[in-house]
Amino acid sequence: MCNYRTTILRNKFLNKNGINRILLGTTARDYAMKKQLVVTALVALLVSVVLSGCNQADCTLTPEERKFVGTWVTDEQTAREDLGETLVFFSDGTVTFQSDVRGTFEVDAGNYLIVRMPLDGTQTQHLFDYEFTENNTTLRLLYQTTGRLYRYTRE
Repeated sequence: MCNYRTTILRNKFLNKNGINRILLGTTARDYAMKKQLVVTALVALLVSVVLSGCNQADCTLTPEERKFVGTWVTDEQTAREDLGETLVFFSDGTVTFQSDVRGTFEVDAGNYLIVRMPLDGTQTQHLFDYEFTENNTTLRLLYQTTGRLYRYTRE
């Protein structure tokens, strides 16, 4: 049988050290270390999720440039002869013309498509007016040098 003094001492001990810690055999120091480990793990997880949210190539493209990314095809004879039947814009800012000519692309502040590609060992720059229609599934390119208009459809 417990007297009043024993009950008070037992309650102080339980309240001071926590009933869960006594039942689980965990000291206050162990509890603090486990809590710190859990917090550190959560922070590490959060940082890894944030950093893996986008790769560097995708993050360098503007929203307007991202509209180009993908494969575009044409059935127009002039477009096939000049640029190729298929244009492929990649998320790393590169583009492929005529199946084997590779260059880079960007959209400048004036909303011109600028394509840079090597020609005979020299880097050339080509300027196009562009327009997306039909819910960004059709791309019209107007080549500034020749005035030729090319129409491509997203594949």
